[in-house]
Amino acid sequence: MFIESIGIGLLAAFINKMRAGENKKNSRSRLTPEERLTDALKNLRWMAKHYPDIGCELLLDDEVMAGRFLLLEIANMTFVGPNLRLFPRPDPGDGWLDVVWIEGQQRDQWRTYLQLCRRGDCACHFSALPTDFDPLYRCFRARR
Repeated sequence: MFIESIGIGLLAAFINKMRAGENKKNSRSRLTPEERLTDALKNLRWMAKHYPDIGCELLLDDEVMAGRFLLLEIANMTFVGPNLRLFPRPDPGDGWLDVVWIEGQQRDQWRTYLQLCRRGDCACHFSALPTDFDPLYRCFRARR
């Protein structure tokens, strides 16, 4: 079995909302890809302001990760959602899963990052952001 990605929290809710909206409005056929991306980043940033963080405990390779997360994603690919490069070095064939989370207390930093992306000013990856964004996210590689 191959898992591309799975997540909980803000990004998962956002993807469901955008899919429902696209189906309802038929926006895929009337907006350019650039307009859809800009609209998606605007909506994700708005949702991030109000979306509740989620208490979560995750067991990764016998190590417990716990906290209050705004989003948590497990993937085997580089980009998720509206072209967000969350994972630094995914390799679908290496047997590892990449796990990324944004803590609830990092909400304002996340929203600033999304605003930069919307303007086209964001770095390709969080690790290239200025040090005041560090650590915006946590990344962990796990086999199980």
